[in-house]
Amino acid sequence: MPKIMTKTPTYCSLGVDGLGAEASQLQPGCLYAVVCGDRALSVRLLLGNLMEGSRNTPLLCVTRLSSEEVPDDNLLSERLHARSLMLFKPSGSRLGSAHVDSARRRLLDDLAYWADQCVGIGHPAVIAVHQADAFLHAVDKVRLSAELEVFRSWARKHGHTLLLWLEQAAQDVAAAAALVQAADSLAGVAWVEERQDGLCWRVEHWASSSGRIANRLFGLQVPNIGLPSVIQMGQPSGSLLTATNDNSDVLSTGVVLPAGVSPPLRWQLFDSLDSLCRHAAVARCATIVLHFDHSMDVKELTDRIATLRLECGPQIKIVVREMGRSMRGSEERQLLACGANLVVPVEVSYPRFLGMVHAFQSSVCSKPPQVNQDLSGGLGGSLEQDRGYLAASVFVDVVEQSLVRSQALGVQSMLVRLMPMAGVDLVDVLWLCQLNRAGDFCSTDGQFLYIFLFACWETDVHSALKRVLKMPVEAVFREEIHLPTPGDIRRELRQMKVRVAKANLPDYADQLKSAAPMRQVTETPSMPARAVAVRCPLRLRVMPSS
Repeated sequence: MPKIMTKTPTYCSLGVDGLGAEASQLQPGCLYAVVCGDRALSVRLLLGNLMEGSRNTPLLCVTRLSSEEVPDDNLLSERLHARSLMLFKPSGSRLGSAHVDSARRRLLDDLAYWADQCVGIGHPAVIAVHQADAFLHAVDKVRLSAELEVFRSWARKHGHTLLLWLEQAAQDVAAAAALVQAADSLAGVAWVEERQDGLCWRVEHWASSSGRIANRLFGLQVPNIGLPSVIQMGQPSGSLLTATNDNSDVLSTGVVLPAGVSPPLRWQLFDSLDSLCRHAAVARCATIVLHFDHSMDVKELTDRIATLRLECGPQIKIVVREMGRSMRGSEERQLLACGANLVVPVEVSYPRFLGMVHAFQSSVCSKPPQVNQDLSGGLGGSLEQDRGYLAASVFVDVVEQSLVRSQALGVQSMLVRLMPMAGVDLVDVLWLCQLNRAGDFCSTDGQFLYIFLFACWETDVHSALKRVLKMPVEAVFREEIHLPTPGDIRRELRQMKVRVAKANLPDYADQLKSAAPMRQVTETPSMPARAVAVRCPLRLRVMPSS
């Protein structure tokens, strides 16, 4: 058997002028695909452009074209005569879904034999399979994924470049969707599409020796004489079927992995958030993993997430992993509202974290979170950093602002009204309130103690009061009322404002600074000892919503 004349491969590509190496280079051992529904154009690209781009590499083309359909081209004739090109017709005459598996096995066996015979063992070649849909279950995502992996494994094992020319995905929406979701095995895939402004060449993604690109759009020019070429147009508009196959890619900051642990397959690690965000700008379906630790500012992380969501579109997955520090519930909801899909708690182990990320990658088509740009800056960009006691007039205004913030974040905040027992001094009551959470405040109108708990669900009020107050609630207060809705809170604030205006209360800030700590309620000079001895049950009421 005469062998194909081989040369040392230098640069092999699709041969489409204007694409450049980054969008057309064909690497040995990799699987690529071109989707084109126009049979005549496919033949011109396959037996014209591809031959031009693979001048220095042996080319084997599997096609069912008749001799009349093969173009009469000087370069084609020269390469056939020089034995640097071989045309093969796949063996077997039966086609159809019932024979796909057997046809694919027979094809790969034949390719292995003819490549060794015509090119030689150890010499890389470009093998193009025209009308490759006959060897695939095009509309079955699960089976298609497994079949593409078989082709990819074959190319890697034999060291050849395998190029599939597909037609059905250009004509069938179901086949197109299946290819998008099952294309993890493809090193590159490009689509020839008919758009309002003419033919386009759309690169979903493409891996070359210079790196990986994604989501590039070119105008396709098809002259009557000569080879088709492209001109740069920009970025294609986003849609389900224009998503890249980077669904299995994970871009992550390096700190989310334990020290000394190698990254999993298809994970790419970055030293900084800046570097990660720059590389993530071209992602369309990838999972982006960010970290949250003691050095991280919530506002900065919120801004990053909002920017990524707006730049990359709805199909990327953004995961935040807590590292050595748990964020507040309100901070977590803020990140989710700004575009994050998942926050992994700090107590989750590394293996379970990997499992969560892997399971989450299948949610490409789920409804994306709605980015609220007001949350990435200004009102919701960072939570109010003041906390503790406020004068009554200031308390009313700050709580109103916090309610607006709560509604923007979609979280519940609570106002608790407590009536002290008879004889309890207001300064002592205020001193009891040790508010360490940002956004939590207390005040008084001379009659009641008010505690505002930002981003606190009604079911968490009792545990929050235990943390805030130094004494048991029933030991100091004889009435406890929860105000759970913004309407309830605003009505109470209006009444509080009226009472404050009538009472002309002083600002207790200076007195609280000089107040002696109460070790026991009975040690408070202004409180009778019998206040502790007589345990009055609290009359707990929840204000009904109107």
